[in-house]
Amino acid sequence: MAMQAESLDVLEKANVPAPQARAIVRAIEIELDMAALGHGLKQDMTEMRRELEVKIASALRDNLRYKCMAILAQTGILAGIVFALAHGRH
Repeated sequence: MAMQAESLDVLEKANVPAPQARAIVRAIEIELDMAALGHGLKQDMTEMRRELEVKIASALRDNLRYKCMAILAQTGILAGIVFALAHGRH
């Protein structure tokens, strides 16, 4: 509110008619509000990006862990089959 009064005072001292002065001040307020919204949106998007990166990294770690477990399980099964075949023929 103080900025609005000061801005109107400056414009009136520059002999800008009151309706135009009010319109100019309102336009400035709208621009400031839009800039604040844009800044907030940028912060929100940055935070969402960080959260997504963490989730992707976690998913990749889980995927690698499951692949390693599957490889170990398959190796164990194959070793068991080879052992059974090697000892079952004697």
